[in-house]
Amino acid sequence: MKREYGVPYHRLNSITKGYSLGCAVLRRREKASRRTCSGYTLIELVVVFGILGVLLLVVGRATGTFQFWRDEAFLRTFRERLEFLHYRAMADQLYYQMEVSLQSNSYRIGVLRDEQEVNNNLQISADDRVGELSLELADFLNPAVGFGGNLIPPPSFPSLYTWVPLAGGSRFDAVRTRSNQVSRNGSSSQFLVFYPRGFSEFAVFHLTLASTGPMTIVVNPFTGLTQTYRGHKDFRWTYGQGSR
Repeated sequence: MKREYGVPYHRLNSITKGYSLGCAVLRRREKASRRTCSGYTLIELVVVFGILGVLLLVVGRATGTFQFWRDEAFLRTFRERLEFLHYRAMADQLYYQMEVSLQSNSYRIGVLRDEQEVNNNLQISADDRVGELSLELADFLNPAVGFGGNLIPPPSFPSLYTWVPLAGGSRFDAVRTRSNQVSRNGSSSQFLVFYPRGFSEFAVFHLTLASTGPMTIVVNPFTGLTQTYRGHKDFRWTYGQGSR
């Protein structure tokens, strides 16, 4: 008689029940973990960020934060361009000029092109024995510029010829140079020249910004560097005039 090997029925039934009970416990734990780890949907995140954006916009306009940073960006760009023109004029050996319009509260940058065909800076007599290379070098170091020059777009940076306005609510009050001062009650424009020999026009800008009020920008004609002051401060050109 053969002997059958196997598990008794009562033991198999208990094992099956234990297995079913363990699976049920695992399923409950999995559902609980899903409930505790569930996150926000995409629509909920979009709504939250939209509300935060509206709140930031309202607070920024109420406190003038946006206007402040626009004014600061304009000041930084304006100062960087003034210093850039000082060195660019030497690099290109051209007369750069900034035109500031007090009526439209904007400025643009161009190059002075002289209409005269002869460089009057080269005063050489017929008896002087000067070679062609020396004349070309002298013309490079002393480029001609006369009263009949026209303002044209810079060859290297033609985009600088476009008028750049101040931020909304800001304005130019006055621009002083070594020779004269232009205010809003007088002439409409002021011109600053940057020379190829490494010398800039002495200039003092009086501005009124919408966020911070009166400002003063001073241009150092020898280094091309600029300095900013809060409020309207008066600076005058006294170099070479002696003490008074």
